[in-house]
Amino acid sequence: MEPGKPPAIYFNEHLRGVFKAKLGPNVKVPVEKGSEIPFADLDGIFGLQLTEDDANSGHLTAIFQNATWYLLFDFRYNAARIRRYVDVARQFMSASETSLSTNNHNAAAENLFAAVELMAKCYLMMLPDERFLRKTRHGFVATEFNRHGGKYGNVGAPYVELFNDLTAARINARYPDEPLKVTAADLAGYLETARGMLGDLESKRPRLFGDTAGAN
Repeated sequence: MEPGKPPAIYFNEHLRGVFKAKLGPNVKVPVEKGSEIPFADLDGIFGLQLTEDDANSGHLTAIFQNATWYLLFDFRYNAARIRRYVDVARQFMSASETSLSTNNHNAAAENLFAAVELMAKCYLMMLPDERFLRKTRHGFVATEFNRHGGKYGNVGAPYVELFNDLTAARINARYPDEPLKVTAADLAGYLETARGMLGDLESKRPRLFGDTAGAN
């Protein structure tokens, strides 16, 4: 299931994904990488990760193996898109850290807002709502992130507060008609909270098989 597309159904040998499974007692170990193991020789299935073939999908997979039904699911979406957003958020956060170290406070605030807004959108893109793929306005992201995180409590309160504080601060940071209203100490605190937000996002975002970068 991928937002914006009709669901796809696969049967038997058409299933696509990588199992996490326990080997049965009849399998000789170590197993050479790339070798085939008969399905009947597995002694339990504990998970399934999708691959780049279904890079932004969630799934519900039912497997009948050795007289046991396994129901495997992950209803988080947009793994590949979120991975790209996280990579760019890291770049903006690094730029903010560098700017703060050189006392370029306006640039630090603007870059940190960009990083935090991207992370906020990542939390939203885990949901099966294609609006989060099409709408990029700051106001839309702010409204939905405050609803998802603040009203419904699905994101830690410090990260929602951080997003709102930086949303207010970035106006003077980007358009300096008035002096910046946040101090170097404020920015340092914001950066520390943003690092925590990144760690929280990394622990919760969906991952395709082989994606372990930044995992906690």
